[in-house]
Amino acid sequence: MDADRRRQNDASLSRANIVRAQVIFLCSTLTEENWEDKLQELKKVQIVFVSRAKTNRQLEEESGSEAYVTKIRKFIDTSSPRLFQGNNGPQDPTGLVFRILVDEIKTIASKPSLASRFQVALNTEQPQVFRNFDFERFCEHIGLDALEKSVLALSLLESPKSDLQQKGMRSC
Repeated sequence: MDADRRRQNDASLSRANIVRAQVIFLCSTLTEENWEDKLQELKKVQIVFVSRAKTNRQLEEESGSEAYVTKIRKFIDTSSPRLFQGNNGPQDPTGLVFRILVDEIKTIASKPSLASRFQVALNTEQPQVFRNFDFERFCEHIGLDALEKSVLALSLLESPKSDLQQKGMRSC
């Protein structure tokens, strides 16, 4: 049983690494000229493995949420200079990744059934931006209205991190 768990953990780690690499590559090649194409590619970041035991649909369902959380984390990390310091950073000098982040967060905030993905994305200590996440400033820079902010704040109440729970309570 332990060997099966280790294999599952290794496979999950591999999927996350592949998604990270895909997102980094697509974000690094993003320009105004290829905006639409890259945006579609980023939205479709999927992990497709050839497996006899599982169908592509099963693999997509397994990796879909994980892939989405990985993308949101990368978008937040890349956009953190703009979110928390007010200027575009070296990883996103044009602010295009920030635009994608805004669209994704507004989508999550408008669909309460997806809000848990936001909370899961923040449940990490790496990179640094997630250690003491400034939820109020984040919502302000994303441009969330009171309802959207409340949806995300409610998702934070389910966080295993007590600091996120407190930030969720203060914002409800």
